[in-house]
Amino acid sequence: PEPQTVFAHLVLINPSDPSGVRGWECRVNSTAGSALVSYDIVGDDINASYSPDFTVGLASPLPSAEQVVLATFEFAVWDMSHEQYGLELVPTRTPSIPGLMSWAPGADLENLTPLMPVSGDSTVAHIYLGTTVALALPTPTSTTDGEAVVLTWRNAAGPGEGYHVWRRVGDGEALRLTSMPLTSDEPELAYRDTAPGREPGQPTAYSYALVSGGQEVGRSPEVVLEGMTLPLATRLLPNVPNPFNPSTTIHFEMDRSSRAKVTIYDVAGRRVRVLVDAVLEPGNYTPVWNGRNDAGHDLPSGAYYVRLETGTKVDRLKVMLLK
Repeated sequence: PEPQTVFAHLVLINPSDPSGVRGWECRVNSTAGSALVSYDIVGDDINASYSPDFTVGLASPLPSAEQVVLATFEFAVWDMSHEQYGLELVPTRTPSIPGLMSWAPGADLENLTPLMPVSGDSTVAHIYLGTTVALALPTPTSTTDGEAVVLTWRNAAGPGEGYHVWRRVGDGEALRLTSMPLTSDEPELAYRDTAPGREPGQPTAYSYALVSGGQEVGRSPEVVLEGMTLPLATRLLPNVPNPFNPSTTIHFEMDRSSRAKVTIYDVAGRRVRVLVDAVLEPGNYTPVWNGRNDAGHDLPSGAYYVRLETGTKVDRLKVMLLK
């Protein structure tokens, strides 16, 4: 059979030296039935040995951060006789620190520091057939230009995979901003949020999720923006979940005080439910639709349309009820 492709990321969490990462070494093992086929070392490596014993020195250090991505590995899995495969990080055959993996800070390449799996176990992941497992998704970077928040992150998605983007305001629930997964052949992805809907005095946090086989299989850490003053926009945002059963949260934003009406229609254009009909202040709103009409009766599976109508704008969104 054709091999399945699995991508994994080697990430150093909370390095103890603020000067960054100048080098690292470890051995990457996978069990029988899978094989390491390619890798991408982050940074400008100047002396290195590769696969499966990685001993890497960099011309300039990787910047210190909560999570520093060191490398991305691509594995092929083709032996269908196994239910799962282990991915293991262990010391090289001739480790610089006897019996240990290690990394070197940017200020002193000779000052080696032990490198340990977070779990304390050398087996850091299990790869199940039919799925893609990301060991860690790096934290995205963020910038603002006065009109939008722009998120960027390294693209490690394999064929048929993509990403969803999530936003959380203050202590509220995370809101998925993308209705369809983002895909690209470029080494980096970017997402532009023109209406982050920040509440006064509340931080706004963003993250992204890897999507494989139609399911989210990993979420990145959040990047938090403080003191942002970008404007709201009157619009509907993707409902979560979609498709849904039995209920879904309808997300919308208002950029000014106005009467707002949120109505559900069937595919024939018949009104089946009024969710909101009130004068609202600027902000974010999350009414829940339970898949019933105004009379309280359950509606059949199928496509429905959400309509947001204000004094200045009409917006529409398609949702799917599946039973």
